[in-house]
Amino acid sequence: MADHAAECLNSKSGERLMAFLVKEFGLMERSFLLDQQGKVSPINAAIRDGERGVVGLLFKLKQQETYNNE
Repeated sequence: MADHAAECLNSKSGERLMAFLVKEFGLMERSFLLDQQGKVSPINAAIRDGERGVVGLLFKLKQQETYNNE
């Protein structure tokens, strides 16, 4: 599966998609962000962490990194 995903994600369109997802879901940023009142919400952090988990998996697939390469 990693080979198929890497083929798609390493195309020109896949590169653009990954750049958007990494930025949009803050893959390289912190999970705990201040809200409009200047406080940290653990619920918002958990949601953000879940979103980042999916993007992180795609990032690994792009580099052909998985536990099972079926």
